[in-house]
Amino acid sequence: MGGSAQEEVINLVKLDGNGSEIREIRGNYISMVFQEPMTAMSPIRTVGLQIMEAVMLHHKVSKAEARLQTIEMLRRVRMANPERVVDDYPFQLSGGMRQRAVIAMALICRRLC
Repeated sequence: MGGSAQEEVINLVKLDGNGSEIREIRGNYISMVFQEPMTAMSPIRTVGLQIMEAVMLHHKVSKAEARLQTIEMLRRVRMANPERVVDDYPFQLSGGMRQRAVIAMALICRRLC
């Protein structure tokens, strides 16, 4: 699945929904951003922990490195004060800020450039 001129075509419907191949594709190549961010995020976990979980699931990084990457991605989606927001809960954010957090979660596994 790299960046070659001839990409391999994979029928996602035929893959095991819990298999390693689909897990490799999710987050690294495809992500979903729901219209209503409160349905996409847990209200009892901080924004940062939820985004960091995606990083640590797909990449071999420490919790500290995942946190740094999360703050940087929040900054890249133009989140105000990402160093504070990373420790906030979704209900503490405005609707627009929650949407940015969900977008950050969708983009985070595509390695920071």
